[in-house]
Amino acid sequence: MLIADIQPGPEVARIILAGELDLATERDVRQAISQVTAAPRVEVDLGKLEYCDSTGVNLFVRAYLEAQATGRSFHLVNAHGLVAKVLDVCGVLTALDGSAESPATAGP
Repeated sequence: MLIADIQPGPEVARIILAGELDLATERDVRQAISQVTAAPRVEVDLGKLEYCDSTGVNLFVRAYLEAQATGRSFHLVNAHGLVAKVLDVCGVLTALDGSAESPATAGP
């Protein structure tokens, strides 16, 4: 089960995920992300996410690349535990959490 709480904003939109992100729940997250594409910055809060498999990693990478292609930013925040480990092992945690950005290129 997954809950995606969408908090739209004019500058920063936040999606708070809780539960498990896998093949069965990927569509819910994809739909949530599509609802906030007008915001220049999208943050996905993983603080309550307990599980994420390769389906979720792929979804996050695609959303990041799509945002970059349109001049927006997409970041994961509050990754911890198993979710952070999966993202790190896949080699995407640093890029997706924004810590790889230099101060000159970092979003608002």
